[in-house]
Amino acid sequence: MISENDILLVLALLSFVLLVYILIQELSKQKLKQKIFKLEHNLKDALQKEKIETSSTKPLQQNPNTLEYIKKIEALEAELYLQKKRVLETKAIAQEANRVKSEFLSNIRHEIRTPMNSIMVFTDLLSQESLDAKLQSYVKNIAVSGKKLLSLLDNIIELSSVEGGTFDIEETPVDIRELIDTVVTSKRAQAEKKGLQVIVEISDRVPDTLLLDKEKVEEILINLIDNAIKFTDKGFVKITLDVDKKNILKNVVNLTFSIKDSGVGIEEQYLERIFEIFEKPDSDDEKIRGAGLGLSINRKLARAMHGDIRVTSKVDEGSTFEFVLQNVEVALASANTSEFDEQIIDFSLIKTRYNQIVVIDSDEESCNTIREAFANTAIKVVVFEDPRKAIHFLRNESVDVIFIDVNILTDDDNAVAKILIKVSAAAIVTITSSRLKHIDFISDLKLVGHIMRPISVAELFKTTLKAVSFKEPLSMKKETTKQKQDLCMHLDTQQKEKFLFAIENHLETLYEEAYKTNDLESIRVFATALYETAKEHKVYEFEEFANILLEKIELFDIDAMHSMMQVYKEKITILKNL
Repeated sequence: MISENDILLVLALLSFVLLVYILIQELSKQKLKQKIFKLEHNLKDALQKEKIETSSTKPLQQNPNTLEYIKKIEALEAELYLQKKRVLETKAIAQEANRVKSEFLSNIRHEIRTPMNSIMVFTDLLSQESLDAKLQSYVKNIAVSGKKLLSLLDNIIELSSVEGGTFDIEETPVDIRELIDTVVTSKRAQAEKKGLQVIVEISDRVPDTLLLDKEKVEEILINLIDNAIKFTDKGFVKITLDVDKKNILKNVVNLTFSIKDSGVGIEEQYLERIFEIFEKPDSDDEKIRGAGLGLSINRKLARAMHGDIRVTSKVDEGSTFEFVLQNVEVALASANTSEFDEQIIDFSLIKTRYNQIVVIDSDEESCNTIREAFANTAIKVVVFEDPRKAIHFLRNESVDVIFIDVNILTDDDNAVAKILIKVSAAAIVTITSSRLKHIDFISDLKLVGHIMRPISVAELFKTTLKAVSFKEPLSMKKETTKQKQDLCMHLDTQQKEKFLFAIENHLETLYEEAYKTNDLESIRVFATALYETAKEHKVYEFEEFANILLEKIELFDIDAMHSMMQVYKEKITILKNL
């Protein structure tokens, strides 16, 4: 039977071998980096020297020391060639060393994991035996050390694959709220055991489904939250997620995950060092971040996904880690992914100005879906396979929305898009079978959204609503300075003061409640009160604004409602400043 001392000896030997190898590799890597830096520095000096000699030398026929000058040039050229050769050779050695290291780590992963798994199994079996307190303590220490060694091994392998670029980013549709809920749930018990409050805030602006590498994002979040809990003894850990304004043309958003704690904090001089491999503050305190490879790997993974990890902190006040991802594509729902009962959608609720929609697409299924959706409405759907015929039609007819295949729109350097801008004021919706992130749209395009094939009727309804109401919210947001100055200029001072008094004493509370909760009924109550107040004081601009907002509520146009609620605050501020 294996004794406890044998197991401890094997563990110690494996740990020693692995750590010695890592140390040798790191020292070798640092020396190679220094050598490359020195050679490149010498190369720059040689080039600079040659440049100075050349610029300061007189023409050959005027120089009495022509032979000496030629010898200097030849010597410099020879040195330059030699330095270039040394740089290339040293870089090749460094690359080969990195390849060998990656191969070695990949091979020993299996070789070390197999005996380690056996050790862990036997340790588990020993823990179930009736051992005295001393032996039970030994077994517990073996299990803890084994887990740490396996974790270190996995980190080293992952670090090697990240540095060597031997891993892939696999983006799939991810329910971001569900992902955060899963991560927080897995860590909540650990936090509550320490008496910490766990707070989660996700902005309403965050799309439901995004194209992400789920495993890597989850890994980074777990490590950051785990660190926050580990280094916080009292107070809270707060996880927030927000996005900036959606780029409709590219169908992308910038995500910011924030993990804030009220823990020990980090001294300013260590804020960047904690992201370095094998770096940690010069302290004996075990509660200092950066003792492992986690943060270094996390930052490298984040940057591989076109993002980053940043940190701000104050000692004894806590830290905030921001995990940022740039240009994250929003997943478009299709008929295959929709879980909504599409039979209850009533397209007759959509109110248009011209009662005409144009579809430019050669895909018969997509055209039929749009036709059938509007079959029992007053809206006429006109379908074209040939974009030239569609353009001819649009020169003579006004339409509310143009649905167009994204390839037709952007082929030949956006030729069709450039003509559509000139011949029609209608909002444009693309129909696509693929991702849009790398498609180059022209910025002047009146693009309001995208729908995926096979077309989901629910998405078609929402996108059409957004398209037909495209002009009103945007025109309010893009008011010129003159228009802002003209706001309510017909009011006298007394009239304006009475209206603002009514706003502050009655409508302000209704507005805050509606804006905060985003509840449909609360917005309706606010809009009705605004309409009645504006009508009573004869403030026509706000009366019209409230009327439009009530229409959007009836159409369930969530985006337009949210936009108009923001515009209302701007309008009130302008009125107060007049």
